[in-house]
Amino acid sequence: MPKPSVLILAGQRPGLDPLCEATGVARKADVPVLGKPLLDYVLETLSHSGLANDVHISGYDGDLRGHQLAESGEGPADSVYRALQGGITYPCLITTCDHVLLSPDMIANFLTQAAETQADFCVGLATESVIKADYPNTKRTYLRFSDMAVSGCNLFYIANAKGLAAIEFWREAQHLRKQPLKLARRIGVGVGLKYAAGRLSLGGAFDYAGQRIGIVAAPILLPFSEAAIDVDKAEDLALVETILAELHAVTADLSIYSRHTVGKRIAANTGLLVGAKIMGALMGLGSLLVATKYLSPVDLGVILFIHAYMLFFSEVATFQSWQSIIRFGTDDLKRKDVTRLAELLNFSFKVDAISAVFGFVLSLLVFGLIGWFVQILPDIFPQAGETNFATIQRYTGFYCILLLFRQLGTSTGIFRLFDKFRVLAVEGIIMPATRFIGVVLAAYFDAGFEGFLMAWFAGSLASYIYLPVMGALELSKRNLLRPVWQAKASLRRPRRGLWPFMVKSSIDSTLAAANLHLPALMVMGVFGAAWVAVFRIAEEVAKLLSEGFKLLDQVIYPELAKLISHGEAEKIWRLVTRTALILLGFGLTMSLFVMWVGPSLLGHLFSEEYKLAAPLTSLLVPAARIAGVRLRRFTPCYTQRISQRERSMRVGQGSLFISSHF
Repeated sequence: MPKPSVLILAGQRPGLDPLCEATGVARKADVPVLGKPLLDYVLETLSHSGLANDVHISGYDGDLRGHQLAESGEGPADSVYRALQGGITYPCLITTCDHVLLSPDMIANFLTQAAETQADFCVGLATESVIKADYPNTKRTYLRFSDMAVSGCNLFYIANAKGLAAIEFWREAQHLRKQPLKLARRIGVGVGLKYAAGRLSLGGAFDYAGQRIGIVAAPILLPFSEAAIDVDKAEDLALVETILAELHAVTADLSIYSRHTVGKRIAANTGLLVGAKIMGALMGLGSLLVATKYLSPVDLGVILFIHAYMLFFSEVATFQSWQSIIRFGTDDLKRKDVTRLAELLNFSFKVDAISAVFGFVLSLLVFGLIGWFVQILPDIFPQAGETNFATIQRYTGFYCILLLFRQLGTSTGIFRLFDKFRVLAVEGIIMPATRFIGVVLAAYFDAGFEGFLMAWFAGSLASYIYLPVMGALELSKRNLLRPVWQAKASLRRPRRGLWPFMVKSSIDSTLAAANLHLPALMVMGVFGAAWVAVFRIAEEVAKLLSEGFKLLDQVIYPELAKLISHGEAEKIWRLVTRTALILLGFGLTMSLFVMWVGPSLLGHLFSEEYKLAAPLTSLLVPAARIAGVRLRRFTPCYTQRISQRERSMRVGQGSLFISSHF
């Protein structure tokens, strides 16, 4: 059976619609049901049914969502007639914009039965017994025949041009739709009397009407009680929202279990992540310590440069989708809106995938451009030992394959949204632990440069696979995986404000990447690979002493979003200020400690070549703490969408750093 075109009737009766007045919208098709317009529910169902390519909307002057506008007339029947006369192809499925509970199963059942009848015109109906079995108190208009009472389902099927005759009759009899006796008289006195006496069957009525009109007409009985429920009045809207909420409640768990206050949650979650990061930093230092015993400073510096290069492009090309999930998903959780949350996560997954591919391609193109400059100006890239630029380029191309797997934003957002920071803490250990094991094996088997490079590669790959897998398991446990998979989130037309927010957060991540990973790249270009090794050792020590502040915004952002959602924004500044000042004082104390014992300690653990990492560390620790104090302004500003000034500060910071190298 060929796929039908679709006509959606989205007009409304003259005068002010009570539903529009009650919900503050101008068009009935835009009346919100659980925060989403009526029309969107119908369009999503058509999309899930594979019928989104030839959709026409009649009587609607709003956003057509990429579909076609059909000519409309006076009333539904006249609109259908004009639209079909205007060139819509047959067969044609007709429904209304207020058929919120329409489902792919209903459409499939209706179209299958319609094709089997081989009729020119079919009407979808539901029996009173089917409707009242599920919704005994709902009020529907029933046509009572001798064998059954039925109610319309706002589903019509016109197989060919002959079926248009039924629409012509419908135009004439439209005003008699809820007056069955007058309608029967219009069809014929004899059949009207037969209907009034309770002797007219449903099939007999369609046979008689078809003969009178000159077509084959057939009723289609649907086994779905919801098929007969549309949204005509406030009671219908309340019923539909209740049905949708119950359906979602059965299939999805949106609960967040927490017995602690905001402050205690921030402390507990920060403690989890900081503890994991400290363990990771210790294992990272252990990996570097082993590597310095088996690799020259140049070879180790090259490995660290390649890793920093990959991380730089992963941040530059990545949208901070986890922030968008928290910003918009918090409201979805508050409203228990599974559909909107599923669409948000589906959108985020798509953005992560596209960003990963873009980052991989961009990394290869940029390194190729660097290679072209090196050929013209060979002194621009320091070469030492047996590791020349061509070798570095080959290894970098391979290593950047990791970018295709680094799709962590959505999974991170899921765990932060549902307050599952233990998973994020484990993820913080997997990379350094795997890398440390790999480094030990490379040293044991004397694997050389390539063996140690593979250890770094394996550590990153393990982490990048772990978090998305755990994210999928979390969604599955909450019965959200299928809704997210089936959601048809549009990249072109997502929810209002999502793209602007995501772009702004992406700009911030790019600036953060410049400040986080660009130093190692600049050190490589100006001082050479050996100094990259020294610089990264200093960074690892600084990370061990200052990781808490770097994680503060990641922990505190979900809590701030919740405070904003619950109207408690006034608590934000006091909470952030107190935390920032405490951590700043601790950081300055640790900086003095490093300046005092750092040189002798690093010289003892590593070799004399890495002794200069100590003064670098003593500078990096307070720098991290001062940057953290800036979060006192940046994080709450970001949740309240006033982060332009703070973003300008990051631009200035990055510009100052780059210019200082020249």
